[in-house]
Amino acid sequence: YIASPYGLTWNITVLIPVSFSVSNIFINSFFWAVELFLVFGQSKLHAVVNHADCTLFVFAYDFLFIPLPSIMHIDSKGNVTKYEITPSIIRSRKKMTYDNVNLILEDNIIPDGYEKFADTLIVMEELSKILRKKMINRGYIEFESDEAKIIVDDACHPIDIKAREQRTGEQLIENFMIVANETVAGSIFYKNLPGIYRVHDKPNEKRIEEFIKFLSLHGYTPVGKSKIETPKDLQKILNSLENVPEVKVLHDMAIRSQAKAIYSDVNIGHFGLGSKCYSHFTSPIRRYPDLILHRLIREYNYNYSED
Repeated sequence: YIASPYGLTWNITVLIPVSFSVSNIFINSFFWAVELFLVFGQSKLHAVVNHADCTLFVFAYDFLFIPLPSIMHIDSKGNVTKYEITPSIIRSRKKMTYDNVNLILEDNIIPDGYEKFADTLIVMEELSKILRKKMINRGYIEFESDEAKIIVDDACHPIDIKAREQRTGEQLIENFMIVANETVAGSIFYKNLPGIYRVHDKPNEKRIEEFIKFLSLHGYTPVGKSKIETPKDLQKILNSLENVPEVKVLHDMAIRSQAKAIYSDVNIGHFGLGSKCYSHFTSPIRRYPDLILHRLIREYNYNYSED
């Protein structure tokens, strides 16, 4: 739930992709581990379970399924005040595209067939902005770096390369995914139960020193500490470079100075997200660690007792 500045209250359910406990999915996902995003198509793991493909915007038509969602009550400051992770039945009501959702959220244009959902999407955007603001305040690092998107023809032959845009709808999904992953990770970590975490350590000290030295040699005067101890330290340096023409190049260099995110059964937090506790939960259809986490949660929900 989110308390609006206008005194209204909405009920927002964030849906998380489905996990089917089917043996062939388990066996195949063990060998392929995570989905590979190939130019010419999907990896085998995704192909095995693509009948269950589900995100907030990409839904099958009129289809009932049983997922394991994280249902969170979120207040006006972006705090998760209550949550429930429980098997549920969800009926998909609309297959949407990011382009059409962005027409609503960015241009106030409602495409045909979206009339019933426009108000809900606008409220979701309001919540998304609140979540993003909270993330930035705690040290979430917004790298300005373009990701390449390879355009293919009907025969899956590459014909063009474009920069992948993260517009309002895409960012909305990312913000919801992050808060869901954090909530699920916390539900395991704070009960001292075994789990799988997505962890990201502090940047390598030597690499950060080289990055700061590079900035100084080229006339940039970054604001903040030269020794990076917290995400906010790096955030201040990057914010001071926002208006320079080479900002994307400098952000790419900053990314290369970072440690690599890995999976671990020991939680050390996620530096880049400024998160104390983070996991990968939202994509069991294409990442084996997510699938295992779903299985653990099902086991804990059914069999775990505080006693």
